[in-house]
Amino acid sequence: MRKVDIISGRRIVILFAAIISGFLLSGQVFAQADITAFNFDLDPTYAETINPATQVIDVEIYNSADITSLVAIFTVSANATVKIGAVDQVSGTTVNNFTSQVTYTVTSQDGTVTKEWKVNVTKRA
Repeated sequence: MRKVDIISGRRIVILFAAIISGFLLSGQVFAQADITAFNFDLDPTYAETINPATQVIDVEIYNSADITSLVAIFTVSANATVKIGAVDQVSGTTVNNFTSQVTYTVTSQDGTVTKEWKVNVTKRA
């Protein structure tokens, strides 16, 4: 009886692995182009709001921050690429000017989905 349970357990694990592999290979995971987290390495950052429906991100920072030279820290869908214009963006590295709205273009790993995310930065008085 115990051997049957172990074998059944292995079959379940193998079946689960096959389902996951099929899901990944079907492109469901690789066809995403979302920004799931966004902030700046500032102390403090008061608030950030990510609205997936409108693809708008609003970030409020402290008044004395240099808004012309900010480095964003962001998380995107698995293996997606991120650009502002023609410039590749690297989380925690690339410096950008946020005096006006900045558009991040996120492209899914498989290249089938591209989304434009608008980022607005305001200063808290």
